[in-house]
Amino acid sequence: MRRASKGHGPPPVQQRRLVSTKRVHGQVLDWHGSFGWIQALQPVEHPEAHRNQGRIYMAGGDVQEELSGIGADVTFFLYQDANGLGAMNVRAAKPDAASRLTAPVQHKGGYGHATGAAGRLQWNASSNQPTAKTPRLTPKGYGGGYAPVTRGSVEPHDRVLERVHTALHKSVNKATKKIADQEKDWDQAELCKRIVRYLYKGAQAPELLTLHWHQAAEQFVDTAMQGFTASCGDKPWFFEMDLTSAFGMAFWEILSGSGQRAQWSEVEAVLNSKYEQLMDLSLLEKAMWDSAGALIPDQEPLRNKLYKALKAGHGIALKEATEAPRMGDLQRVELFTKAWVDSAINKSYSVLEQAEGNLMNEDSVVQLFQELVAPFGEEHPFSCIPAVLTQSIGRPPKDWDFLQEVVRQFFLLWNHPQKNGADAGYGPRRSFKRPYEALSAPGRPTKGKGRGSQAASRQPLRAQPTGNQVAANLADSSEQVINEEAKGIDSTMDDPVAKALMEQVAAAEAAAAG
Repeated sequence: MRRASKGHGPPPVQQRRLVSTKRVHGQVLDWHGSFGWIQALQPVEHPEAHRNQGRIYMAGGDVQEELSGIGADVTFFLYQDANGLGAMNVRAAKPDAASRLTAPVQHKGGYGHATGAAGRLQWNASSNQPTAKTPRLTPKGYGGGYAPVTRGSVEPHDRVLERVHTALHKSVNKATKKIADQEKDWDQAELCKRIVRYLYKGAQAPELLTLHWHQAAEQFVDTAMQGFTASCGDKPWFFEMDLTSAFGMAFWEILSGSGQRAQWSEVEAVLNSKYEQLMDLSLLEKAMWDSAGALIPDQEPLRNKLYKALKAGHGIALKEATEAPRMGDLQRVELFTKAWVDSAINKSYSVLEQAEGNLMNEDSVVQLFQELVAPFGEEHPFSCIPAVLTQSIGRPPKDWDFLQEVVRQFFLLWNHPQKNGADAGYGPRRSFKRPYEALSAPGRPTKGKGRGSQAASRQPLRAQPTGNQVAANLADSSEQVINEEAKGIDSTMDDPVAKALMEQVAAAEAAAAG
């Protein structure tokens, strides 16, 4: 068994968070020379498990021994970083363990069907092996390599750019005709020309023709949206304009020029997901800026500081909510809400105190966060509470009792810091009048004008927890690793490498703290 050579190991340990000290079983789905993807062959219960279409990233430096190629049964340790879940210390599964595994569920329109030179292979449920012969996959640093996705010749960059520009102009011209009457400064032709110029900049990086198409697609959309958002983000039509077709047609020309092959359904899903993510981020920033302005209307410096505190607190709270142990959807939303209020107000209390009328009080803070719950009105589907937390239960209403309770408890501690002990100074809890309902519940609309990422059908909430349960939920915000005895992690396959990995993590954290 060969280990990865020096210089080709995993990224610094402090950038990763080990979420399992037991090996997880999986199967190699794809390999691109220096990285690939693994499909877990057992359920992995983690908030990040849905990212990357359920696949687990595998860097070449994390492959510890030679593998047989696509379809190889492997075991690995699971880690989390900013990009989702990854596999480290990847090894071939032992024959006795591999014989107990079953093939993964096929992805719709993606992995599982042979597509000739594209390298996609059929799963064989009876043998759990690919039906086609595959090259061997060698750890990075040992030579040989492996590239299952074969490419045609890469076209000249300038020729591809010509086709991209033509595709963008055709799509943007059609899209601008629908919103041109809302633009006061430019006519439709000038508006089209400007937007094409912003988006075209996203295609000008030559590496888009050599990157894997998935990475190239996200980079194209991200770069194109930077200029578009900076120049047009305050326009009245910004959130009503649909550029999905423009991105799709333009990137298809980039994909064709790169010589790669991919199914359109997969490409479209990646492009639309990135576009919606960036548009939702723009909506979030607009909502926080508008809400801060509604509370502090005539003091621009203080408004800007409050906005920054809300934005920073939102990121902290989302990280805490997504990294928390397994819990119900409602409890996770409550955890996020409490963390956001605590973080944002702790960062902005001096701003609120300096504002006209001294806004550092319960009523003002409740008013601020009620606006953030439904910043564009009850009829609009968007909320600053992340959609990833409310997909199955819907957004809470503006008059959510739990929000008022969280603010009350914050000021109880703020005004009596000496009581911040084991009981956190919490007084008797108010009873909740009712749980909030999903948007699809009777009497509530399912869609609204603007972005539709949070307007999907919802399911009604279960019964509201009791006061004691809420207290437990508010107190439980510590980071924990996945329960090793939980379904999805094989608790019988302990590995001596796990102890060494945990020691590396502890040493790196100690060095960083020092």
